[in-house]
Amino acid sequence: MNSHLSIDIGGTKIKVTEYSHALIPLNEWTLETKNFFNQRGQKDIDKFLLHIKNLVGHNTFQKVGVSFNCAIFNNKIVYSSLLGGGEGIDLQKIAKKYFEFEKFHADNDVVCMAQAE
Repeated sequence: MNSHLSIDIGGTKIKVTEYSHALIPLNEWTLETKNFFNQRGQKDIDKFLLHIKNLVGHNTFQKVGVSFNCAIFNNKIVYSSLLGGGEGIDLQKIAKKYFEFEKFHADNDVVCMAQAE
């Protein structure tokens, strides 16, 4: 449980990065958002996270961070055009079905970019 998983879900592209415990990138993938977000609901999140679990090849991380093109508060979606609203979807709760982690944080993609600066 030493690596970290970063997921950046944008309107057109998704970037997934696995980092070592020292935050050195181990693997990176770029995916098309439209390949995962088309049912416009929680099923899209489930399908996407299962794909990420299979892509990375394991499901145990120290930290999982999600940057999402949506309005989000306390890891719960307030509104997402990608999900047809998606109000109340708890990303941490769904992520627990696919990953084991010590810490989880999800936030709006613009907020995450500003914090990274």
